[in-house]
Amino acid sequence: MKQKIYKIQLETKYFYNKEMEEAILGGIIIDNKSIYGVLDNINYQDFYFEINKKIFKSMLKISDDGQEINIITIANELSSSEQNIHSILAGITINFINNPIKLSIKLRELSIKRWLTDFFIKTTSELEIKGSTEILAEIGSKISSAYNKTNKEKSSAKEIIQSVIKNQVEVREKINSGRKYIGEECGFSKLDYCLSGIRSFYYLINAYTSVGKTMFSLNIVNNFLNNNKRVVFFSLEMSQDEIMTRLIAIRSGINSISVSMGSFMEDEREQTAKNDLYNKNLVLYSQKRSLDDIKIAMISENLKEKVDLFVIDYLQHIKIPNSTSRYEKYTEASNQIQEMVSKLDVPIIVLSQIDNASASSKQTEVIATKGSGDVPADADVVILMQRDKKTTQCYKDGFIGINFFVQKNRHGVTGNLEFILETKCGRFYDREEYPRISSKN
Repeated sequence: MKQKIYKIQLETKYFYNKEMEEAILGGIIIDNKSIYGVLDNINYQDFYFEINKKIFKSMLKISDDGQEINIITIANELSSSEQNIHSILAGITINFINNPIKLSIKLRELSIKRWLTDFFIKTTSELEIKGSTEILAEIGSKISSAYNKTNKEKSSAKEIIQSVIKNQVEVREKINSGRKYIGEECGFSKLDYCLSGIRSFYYLINAYTSVGKTMFSLNIVNNFLNNNKRVVFFSLEMSQDEIMTRLIAIRSGINSISVSMGSFMEDEREQTAKNDLYNKNLVLYSQKRSLDDIKIAMISENLKEKVDLFVIDYLQHIKIPNSTSRYEKYTEASNQIQEMVSKLDVPIIVLSQIDNASASSKQTEVIATKGSGDVPADADVVILMQRDKKTTQCYKDGFIGINFFVQKNRHGVTGNLEFILETKCGRFYDREEYPRISSKN
């Protein structure tokens, strides 16, 4: 009961505005075309009040049907489910503004803060030991300051130059302390050299089905964990257990199927891998499917403790409400992921499929993401993974040649990198490592 009371108090004090919601709805009634601009910023779930959610949903349906959005059409749409709808709508039309699109941005901010509050309430045990006043002040202040911080942009030349100098000093300190690259090492020397490490950029890894993009991302995750970094992984295809099983296989060198079957539970290699992973700072999500849920989890995890790397596996499984086509869905998801990189200052690796035509094409300079050719435009780095059939013929069974084409790199060089995948456990190696690793098998 205590938890429920805190939730109501938090939302009441901070994160809803009845007049704002009504002003947006009234503005749409006055200017029907504004609903398309409003939809760029919010959906019906961003409204706090149920009646306003229903009115907004009815407006969308009326617009889709090609009708005019007005009191009569809304009332007809809702008459069977809402009493006194005419009086409610009459009050809303009085309270309108000329620019509901601009106001919808502010409503979205309130909505995100409200969802963040729900997250903290569900996950913190401090509610059981602290008073309501103290917890309200602490959580409210933390969420508000963190969100507002992400929305402040330096604009003057003076501020920008100061920011550049600050970044230069930080990079120089890293290099002087023994770091090789600006970013964190991903564990593959040639890729680190090409990218100067993994920095706070948007990385898009494209590959056809079953080439090994998930395994490669888990190799990077494993290397980050070895360097005591904090990683948050969103699996939209496999369960948490499946992802962890693959990580255990990568660390132990044991066949992932054997790990799943429990065939080597007493093996020292598997036990060591489990013990190591048990104490690593890794968070795995497998039930976050909508883009909003993923974004809220990202913000929340970064508020709890600074995250060093986010991974999303994969783009085509992200759900976005009200998207009318795959093209729109993937493009919108990519746009918002790019924004999250900027707001959180954390690298995000996104895995994506390529279409059938690109998979069969030999033109590696063409950047093609399944469902939307515009997606790579948002990414800072785009990598295409392809199996190297000719090289693979020279290897022993269990080893596959994989080519990495760095097709786009806003902050470095591009080119072709060659890797080897040990299929039994999912480990990736630089191609030069083959003589050493093959002699052990």
